[in-house]
Amino acid sequence: MSIFDIGFKSFSMEMFYDVNDKSYGSYKVFLQKADNYQVEYLMLISGKGSVNPTQFPKNTFIGIKKLLHEMDLNLDDVEIYLDLLEYIGPKKDRIYRWQSRNNEFFDTLEQVEINENETLRLFIYSYYKDKWSTLIDSTLNNQEKINLIARVFAESYLDNYMIDDLTERFKKSLSKVKKDNQQLTNYLLNMH
Repeated sequence: MSIFDIGFKSFSMEMFYDVNDKSYGSYKVFLQKADNYQVEYLMLISGKGSVNPTQFPKNTFIGIKKLLHEMDLNLDDVEIYLDLLEYIGPKKDRIYRWQSRNNEFFDTLEQVEINENETLRLFIYSYYKDKWSTLIDSTLNNQEKINLIARVFAESYLDNYMIDDLTERFKKSLSKVKKDNQQLTNYLLNMH
């Protein structure tokens, strides 16, 4: 019995590239059951920090294979995608299908256009909605959300120019979302 049999809709976690040497960093995994699709599950992997998951294709493959085994899921029932947003920015070509032809490590990257596949588009939308849920679905008021974002950015080094530029860009983006009567997730997903 898998976790999806007991009511899970999606599952998100962080994994180390090497459990014996955590200095290599980690990556995030988002797994969701796919309804009426060619496979049973969809998975999105995204890096965390300066290390891109494609730098550790064997470690990532082994970790994913072990994770799926522990969850009583078969790798053949999962389509795996890679999100490079943290490395290349909000560009259109940031989502890739990641496959293993040799069953030892991920060796094939294929760029995908998410808007051509409704199931994949909804999956990626769910991923970003989960990722940004504090800004989208929380009961925080707007001032509390702004304070939260400010605190996150305060942890990074920002000079005065960067602070002004970031503030102006964020303000313009939020104004555009409001003016166009969009949902924030849709805007963030489709910006490039």
